[in-house]
Amino acid sequence: MRNLLVALVVVCLCACQNAGASGTRIRVMAGLDKPLVLAGSEDTVLVKVGLQGDELLLNNKRLPMNIAIVLDHSGSMNSQNKLENAKQGAIEIVDRLTSEDIVSLVIYDDRAQVLLPAQRASDKRRITDIIRSVQTGGSTALYAGVSLGAEELRKNIGQGHLSRIVLLSDGLANVGPQSTEELAGLGSELSRDDIAVSTVGVGLDYNEDLMTALAAQGSGNSYFAENSDELPDIFAEEIGEAMTVLASKINMRLECAEDVVPQAVLGRTASIQGRQASVKINNLYGKNEKYALFELKVPKGAAGSQRELAKIEVEYFNPLTKEQVKEVKTVSISYSLDRTAVEQNMDKKVLKEAALTKASQAKQDAIRLADQGQYQQASQVMAAQATMLEKVAAQCNNDKAMLHESAKLKVTYSNMESRKGLSRYERKRLANEAYMQEGQQFYAPAKESK
Repeated sequence: MRNLLVALVVVCLCACQNAGASGTRIRVMAGLDKPLVLAGSEDTVLVKVGLQGDELLLNNKRLPMNIAIVLDHSGSMNSQNKLENAKQGAIEIVDRLTSEDIVSLVIYDDRAQVLLPAQRASDKRRITDIIRSVQTGGSTALYAGVSLGAEELRKNIGQGHLSRIVLLSDGLANVGPQSTEELAGLGSELSRDDIAVSTVGVGLDYNEDLMTALAAQGSGNSYFAENSDELPDIFAEEIGEAMTVLASKINMRLECAEDVVPQAVLGRTASIQGRQASVKINNLYGKNEKYALFELKVPKGAAGSQRELAKIEVEYFNPLTKEQVKEVKTVSISYSLDRTAVEQNMDKKVLKEAALTKASQAKQDAIRLADQGQYQQASQVMAAQATMLEKVAAQCNNDKAMLHESAKLKVTYSNMESRKGLSRYERKRLANEAYMQEGQQFYAPAKESK
């Protein structure tokens, strides 16, 4: 029984295109948190569907980039060396580009302007001098800045480049469209045009709801830099990731067997209809793993029996070869009366990922409750999640990451009770951590604050 884990995840691979022929090897994986379930009772299991690549297999081959750097240079950027560090971050991006890449620079205060029209990154000295010339100005026309950056990118869309906006702001959008819904709509529009938008919020005054919504709908990353000295590292991380796109337009589709019911997909927007559930993910990067956690309700089974749970189809586009790839897998479970065997065959990695994803959802719930003035309920949500993390950590050999996350939640809900609310720092940290976990975005600042 104890060796069932490998045997029970039945893999039927039928690739319509050979991913190995593309010059990169992308592994499509399907696994279960409980490949062995207790006989005689209904249960809930998690199916993890993931893609994993290896950036070392790119052999220095990558698609050229089409990057628009959009910098807030409003008056508040003059404080705490924010603008100087932002400019250094932009220079970090330029340093990593080649003459095959295209770069543009848009700055915005109470209006947006193109400081560097879209052009090949050939004359880096001149581009760097233009970046260094930026000075602080007035208000914050964030929507106009992103829109103008997109205009520069559109000059080269359809020419084989990967298009990306990197947006930085330290304040509230207060000129032009300003609402979270309006910025999210802009992000969705740009995503349909294959333009990704990543956002960097610096300091404690920017609108984290707006910035994360823009990144989420714009299929990009979201960063929180409490201190502006993190900005060069963040910009370097962002452009380094963007250069290693191995798969795009990823679609994971799960079709359950009879009597198996899809209930939810943890941490991701999903479509569930009848016995089918599907998830779309924008990109897979060389050093990352992207996955979805499908929660299924499974029927009773007799001890010793085995049944197929679901057929899984994963489709993605290989941007290097322009190939559409499709892989099909199946996952199965077995039933046992041995509770010890059931526990010992649990996949600890999937348990951990599910626990951390549920913690990210709890953070979002706590933020919503705190915003409504329901501090006690918000505190209770985080307290329950801290307890859950400790319980799962014990199942996973006292996993340090989960114990650390539990400890942070305890500090946060203790502070919330004493302060009757979240501080600006805590709210931004919780919102950003939730976004990063659910999107499997794992940038870690050099030092953890407070």
